[in-house]
Amino acid sequence: MINVHLSSKAGSGGVYGIVRPPVDPAEPARIAQVRAVRDFVRGLPHDANRTVIVLGDFNAFWYETPLLLLTGAEPAFRNLALDEPPLERISYVFEGNSQSLDHMLVQLGNDQAASMQALHVNSVQPDSRRVSDHDPKLVRITFP
Repeated sequence: MINVHLSSKAGSGGVYGIVRPPVDPAEPARIAQVRAVRDFVRGLPHDANRTVIVLGDFNAFWYETPLLLLTGAEPAFRNLALDEPPLERISYVFEGNSQSLDHMLVQLGNDQAASMQALHVNSVQPDSRRVSDHDPKLVRITFP
């Protein structure tokens, strides 16, 4: 299990706005961080029964390069968030925009199954009642 908290999107352009594509000055740092994780995983001894989980605050959307470097890697990681219904994927609200920046990526061994559920305990609360600015995620992995 590898926990990540990649470089912040602070200073980035908005999801909506005039500037297209949005400015994201920290994306090169996130890409370098993910490449280091990917290279570490590739260096692990091959085992058909191993499970590798990379999880945490990627500060990136599922379609952005940092995530695609892992979900498109060989062997590919599966992003469990994409198995959830789109409206359940959110884990963070910024300026009224519901987002999913937190991901659980898995490489499963033989006969293993995994699922994930976002627990909406923070994103639905006013700021004064939040324990964190992110919702926790629950992952279930079935081993044979």
